[in-house]
Amino acid sequence: MSVRTYEGRIEQGQVRLRDVPVLPEGARVYVVIPETESAGSPWVRELYAMFASVREDAAQYSVAEIDADIDAAVAAARGQHG
Repeated sequence: MSVRTYEGRIEQGQVRLRDVPVLPEGARVYVVIPETESAGSPWVRELYAMFASVREDAAQYSVAEIDADIDAAVAAARGQHG
């Protein structure tokens, strides 16, 4: 069995690959989730818990909407400090 690896992220509950391969319908795939060193850190778990309500609120917006708001905030901050 040959193996190809593609990097991706979870977006709105679905796996989104950076480079989308052409796969036949019904192709078998395996998802490998790498662990990071900080994943078990108490500090990271606490921070993740602190932002639970923010993640829930953000779920109602698309990635494009969030990116546009971030871009506007960065532009405003640069204007104040430019």
